[in-house]
Amino acid sequence: AGFLLTYRAIKANPVWRLRAARRGLRLPFVGELLAKTSIARVARTASTLLENGVTLLPALRASAATAGNVAVERVFLDVADGVERGRPLAESLANWKDMPALASQILSTGEETANLGRMFGKLADFYESETDAAVSVVTSVIEPALVVIMGLIVAGILIALYLPMFEVLSHIGA
Repeated sequence: AGFLLTYRAIKANPVWRLRAARRGLRLPFVGELLAKTSIARVARTASTLLENGVTLLPALRASAATAGNVAVERVFLDVADGVERGRPLAESLANWKDMPALASQILSTGEETANLGRMFGKLADFYESETDAAVSVVTSVIEPALVVIMGLIVAGILIALYLPMFEVLSHIGA
């Protein structure tokens, strides 16, 4: 019950949601996976919008809403604000300490060649493949652990069922 109340309180308060999202991005393995997934979503949406004629600022703002993480959404909205003030996109992105340099470099190339839509697409492809690889590693590690846990559960159930029968039989035979 306490967990549910805490969850509802965090969801209701925008400041707490942002803090929880930032903390989630700092988790050892999960945080990196969440960040990559969010960046891939934003980049894929931005790519689609830019390649279909939407200008950069509306594309960035609309794409930020697809991040699925409030902290990443906030970063991309801040990037859009920086671009609106005249800063280059790659420079605005480089201010986010968790953004890999590769992403800034790819988008810097897109800015220089006036092909941002395509570069956002390449960035999305890269992060989607990184996410797929990370998920397959986690799956391959968790799968044997789940088999062992299920075996222990079945063994516990069997012991719980057969132990009383063996005790009754030992009293009958004695």
